[in-house]
Amino acid sequence: MAAIPAVSLALQHAPGVPVSGCQLRRNLVVTRTHNTSIMAAKSNPAVQYEAGVLVSTPCQLDRNWGSTKREKTIVAAFPAPVEYSTGVPVQTDVKLTNSSDANLKLDDVNFWEGSLEDDKVPKDIESSQELEFSHPADAKGSVGGLEYKFGENLKWIVAWSNSKNDSNKVYAQIVDQNSTVRWAQIKEALDKSGSTFDTGEQFGYSSSVEIHPTSATPKMTVTFANGKPPPPQ
Repeated sequence: MAAIPAVSLALQHAPGVPVSGCQLRRNLVVTRTHNTSIMAAKSNPAVQYEAGVLVSTPCQLDRNWGSTKREKTIVAAFPAPVEYSTGVPVQTDVKLTNSSDANLKLDDVNFWEGSLEDDKVPKDIESSQELEFSHPADAKGSVGGLEYKFGENLKWIVAWSNSKNDSNKVYAQIVDQNSTVRWAQIKEALDKSGSTFDTGEQFGYSSSVEIHPTSATPKMTVTFANGKPPPPQ
């Protein structure tokens, strides 16, 4: 957290002393009426700050009384607060659509945050089948990854992150079964990703994933297909 200290600059003339051509720039009082703070987190951080104003007091010479009268004038304002936080995660709703000619068989599940129960995760997703499940969050969030086998020697990995004080992210990858899936590397790629991801064509297949970027109960739409997949519905 970083804070900008208040700044006060005052130039005042004694009563009765003539002031020629009194200008705002020659008699300026600049006051920060609110502190400004910035909160940041990870790759896609929550940003919050309070509104503040710059207040000037232009000098007005009263010719009849030879004295000054100060009036408060707003000359600038800071932007309204902006938040990118997901708030407190509740759960992630996952919709898996297999539009390919292959049958998918669950091979591994990894949950970094959220419920460790995987009984609701679809074990088999046949060609042209569409299945859904929900992953409940814990105090930190709902963050996990799925690995499916298909064909003779291919794997499909899809991962999501619905974590506290961070934007929601998704990631997907298609690899040869001879390749060892390292969840630490998947998590690193997930942390650098965004709310949409498209693998492009890999080994004749592809996958596109999309998640709501800020919802505490986001729906993740996943499509697995031959070649380039259609956009998520």
